[in-house]
Amino acid sequence: MISQMHKFLAQYLHHRPRRADRDPERSRRMMPAAPLQDRRGAVLVEFAFTAPILLVLLCGTLSYGGWIGLAHAVQQSANEGARAAIGGLDPDERATLARDRAMATMRSYRVDPARVLVSVSDNGDTLTVTVDYDASHDPRLALKIVPVPTTLIQRRSVVSVAGL
Repeated sequence: MISQMHKFLAQYLHHRPRRADRDPERSRRMMPAAPLQDRRGAVLVEFAFTAPILLVLLCGTLSYGGWIGLAHAVQQSANEGARAAIGGLDPDERATLARDRAMATMRSYRVDPARVLVSVSDNGDTLTVTVDYDASHDPRLALKIVPVPTTLIQRRSVVSVAGL
């Protein structure tokens, strides 16, 4: 019985095709490639080149987006102050209305009111509301990888008060 099993195994192994004959693609894969044709690790190298560029673009987008948002908030507060000032009867009342409304608008944008300066000038014909915001310590500009245009954001709004 053992000899028959040996015969069977000998025949089976003798007639069995070699590995390279069974799967020629596998034998090619197992052979080491030439150094210039070896693509293993290429994705990692490409990622190492592109990742810093993508990170700078992302940080730049966040920094400039924060700065543009703050500049918009400052401009809107100047606009709101100028609109509120129209309801005043004399220059002092217009200045008070403009300052209060501009500061309330800046607070609604969650900025530090201690860093906001609102000035009002009224020459009888036009009223100018100027809002200055020192954004040097604002958390929206905390990413220092890409420099923002300026940390002092100054915007103004002018309305006509002649004929009122």
